Amino acid sequence: MLVGLMSDTHDCLPMVEKAIKRFNEEGVELVLHAGDYVAPFVIPKFKDLKAKLIGVFGNNDGDRELLKKRFSENPKLEIRGNFAEIR
Repeated sequence: MLVGLMSDTHDCLPMVEKAIKRFNEEGVELVLHAGDYVAPFVIPKFKDLKAKLIGVFGNNDGDRELLKKRFSENPKLEIRGNFAEIR
């Protein structure tokens, strides 16, 4: 399984779009995001990601409740809190 890693996207939509494009081109099946999405408006951009994404919160993620809500709107996205165990 090809796994993609990302973190600290900090609302930078062009960077998120570029990463999603690359993950899709490379056939990545799972993306792990180590946090710092920052604002919830970045999460809908992940709708174009073909892979499943599992993420955790970072120290700069402010509105965690709205981030959770945005994650719940896409079945391919999962937010696990401050830590995650992947099996």
